Amino acid sequence: MSSLETRGAYDPATNIVYVASEGNLAAAQAVEGLFGSIAGKTVGTAPTVFDVAPTSSTDRLGASLMFVGLAAILGGFLTATVLQLLLPGLSLRVELTVIAVMSVVSAVVPAFVAYGVYGAVSGSILEVLALLALSAFVVGSFHLGGMRLIGPGMMIPTLLIMVLLGVPSSGAAIAPEMVPGFFTTLNNFLPTPALLEGLKRLVYFPAASIGGTVAVMAMWGFLAAGLLGLSVLRHKKDPDEPILSSFAAIPAPENGDSK
Repeated sequence: MSSLETRGAYDPATNIVYVASEGNLAAAQAVEGLFGSIAGKTVGTAPTVFDVAPTSSTDRLGASLMFVGLAAILGGFLTATVLQLLLPGLSLRVELTVIAVMSVVSAVVPAFVAYGVYGAVSGSILEVLALLALSAFVVGSFHLGGMRLIGPGMMIPTLLIMVLLGVPSSGAAIAPEMVPGFFTTLNNFLPTPALLEGLKRLVYFPAASIGGTVAVMAMWGFLAAGLLGLSVLRHKKDPDEPILSSFAAIPAPENGDSK
């Protein structure tokens, strides 16, 4: 369980159920119920529950990392949105520089609140900051590339991928194994589940690998680079066409009486 290979275990010789609440509280409760029922029928007494990774008194639901991760993702998304809607015409280099700076801010602020203000999280602060900043930059770059290509309409697919599909498939509230198969599959490919799982492993299960998180972020980084590359090619082909075509000037009405 220290490497998150399993959600729980039962030792019939000692009648002990092992769980890891920090891995997922709902999964730990399900394991307790399942093995408690089995022990009641086979041993005749309720088992002893040993939590190898219990939730802290400042984060009893084990949900603090979810809010920290979502803050970083929304920071990258909002930065790219503001750049394109309020500051159109900036060069790609300037836009990426701003996103990089704001990605660090999006990592530091929620981490400071979680670590320093509430004390809900402790340990692995540098690794957590690095992963948060990387994720914010990847999401911001992906959204920026889409915004440069199709304009404000990119907000819909980005929010769909990062929030509406990303959060339910992340296992933040319910373990991925306990949700419908569609979301279990998405858990392996979307950046939001990758980030939240990586944070959980860094803070609570340092023996577990974050290779899967890095691989998913690398994949979305390549997708972001592809979108940005296409936007550059499009702009070179039609330099006079406004990138945000929906914000082009509205033609003046023709002279004459309107009826």
